[in-house]
Amino acid sequence: MESPFWEIVFTNDLNRIKNFLRTKVKSIYEEIRRPDRSSHGREPPRLRLPGPPLRAAAAKKSARKLMMTWTERTEALFEAAKWGMYTDEGGVDEILATFGLPATVKDFHGWSVLHYATSMRFADDSPVWELRDIWKYVEQHKPFPNAVEHWGQTVLHVLAQHPRGSLEAVLGRERRMHSVAGAWLAMGRLLIKYGCDPRIRDGRGRRAGDRAWEFNNVELAQLLEQVICK
Repeated sequence: MESPFWEIVFTNDLNRIKNFLRTKVKSIYEEIRRPDRSSHGREPPRLRLPGPPLRAAAAKKSARKLMMTWTERTEALFEAAKWGMYTDEGGVDEILATFGLPATVKDFHGWSVLHYATSMRFADDSPVWELRDIWKYVEQHKPFPNAVEHWGQTVLHVLAQHPRGSLEAVLGRERRMHSVAGAWLAMGRLLIKYGCDPRIRDGRGRRAGDRAWEFNNVELAQLLEQVICK
């Protein structure tokens, strides 16, 4: 039996999915912002200078708390990024602004927000992120356009890997496939305009255009080659 989440996902209804995930991300967001109640009602501690062992223990505890806070905040950020939540309450824009996170932040895979924007897609292969939200993100937060993940892949490498032919063969929706492919191509043009460099090679020496040919993304591969040849 499928969970309510997957039942909603399989409907491919963007509004229902966003409403469901908005509630989830908002709960994470509010939990992080909630003040610590453990000291509520207690008498303020008196100031005293701790000895070296106590200072070291306090510093270690403080560092651990900061690390946990950083982890929670970045998890909320990338949860929102996965589902294209940018201007929504508890979305990428609000999380970055509220917590002062840099747009260069990455997750444990080395992925940036733009890596998720060029990766996540619905069942029909259409992008989760809207083009206007990507434009707002790069204009407002100025992320590094050529950030690479642990395998040396830029956002163009990730964008190039979306399969095209298989979905068209199964669904036979040629008109819809054209619009889906066009959406990804428009995203590629925007990222190139912003400064993403198709000449960068990944850890295996492949450019984004090489990956596009490998995944039969002909229009994107041709676009990337044109940019390199200019």
